[in-house]
Amino acid sequence: MTENPAARHYSKQQAGSLTTGDQLLLPDGERTAEILQVEFEPDDFGTPAVVLATLTGGGTIRIAAGSSVKILNTTVVDTTHDAEVPLPLAVVPSEEVEAAPEAPAVVVPPLPPIPPAVSGPSAEELARIPAPKGTPEAVVAAAAEAHPDDVGVLLLADKLAKGINFKSGSCLKDLSDLAHELFITLKDPDGALAVADLLNVLPFDGNPGRWASVEASLALSSYICRQDR
Repeated sequence: MTENPAARHYSKQQAGSLTTGDQLLLPDGERTAEILQVEFEPDDFGTPAVVLATLTGGGTIRIAAGSSVKILNTTVVDTTHDAEVPLPLAVVPSEEVEAAPEAPAVVVPPLPPIPPAVSGPSAEELARIPAPKGTPEAVVAAAAEAHPDDVGVLLLADKLAKGINFKSGSCLKDLSDLAHELFITLKDPDGALAVADLLNVLPFDGNPGRWASVEASLALSSYICRQDR
């Protein structure tokens, strides 16, 4: 079977690499034929010298093993047609555009109410707290003198007698513990209030640790003042 080689693509290869099924361009350069069988004829030294290609349409072609022949390239894909035809663009019907749902309106929640500003006691309220008699160390010493046999009071008073620093969290806690010791253990509300008032006038400085002692002192003072004395 032979074919017209017009508008065909060929590749060159050595005759010694021909295989069954190759489309060989015949010597006239106009037709091709499929190879049915390939045999080799050796020279006097035993080296393959001539290729015997049997064609499907009948006949045999003798080709020198080292010569080049043209084989029809059946894997070439013609892409010129695809390159000339542009891809169609997707067109959205106007009805679909008009029927598109509108985006939901953005709902902005109202701002939360502004909490009332935290305010401390007024100057009038602070004026109601009696001023301590003497220095803070003197107030602590007076509490220790009133209870010379109580070990808890003496230990706290001894620590505070070295100097009271109202910016020290440990000093504030010792004062709060002393006030609670005087009221709860020794049943001395006057002495407890005198010590607690050292803390009750302190404002909140932004440190929760130090404020815990002041808060405990305020709670104790409020409780004492509510009792029938």
